[in-house]
Amino acid sequence: MDAEFDDPRPAIVYSHNQVRVCEDRCTTCIFRPGNLMMLQPGRRSQMVRDALRNEGHIPCHSTLDQKRSAICRGFADLPAAQQRSLALRVGAALGILTYVPTETSHLHPPR
Repeated sequence: MDAEFDDPRPAIVYSHNQVRVCEDRCTTCIFRPGNLMMLQPGRRSQMVRDALRNEGHIPCHSTLDQKRSAICRGFADLPAAQQRSLALRVGAALGILTYVPTETSHLHPPR
């Protein structure tokens, strides 16, 4: 998925006093080796830079069709993300990081 196709709706990763994080990387995680989501060259790096600059996060694309999304495990495992992402910092400080199953029956195929 590239910038021109990004969904403008916000991904809800915080609710019910939980910051949701995928317990594992999904099968097509953008942080797995290769280019499983067929991103344009440099797109993943740009997504990470933007998220870190804005103290944000990258939601897992496999959870975007659910009521409550989750932060991508590949992103959450980055040391810089643990230091810069507001959701990850607050979740860790308050002890409300909740690790949710990655794969669901609602998975949509890669675009």
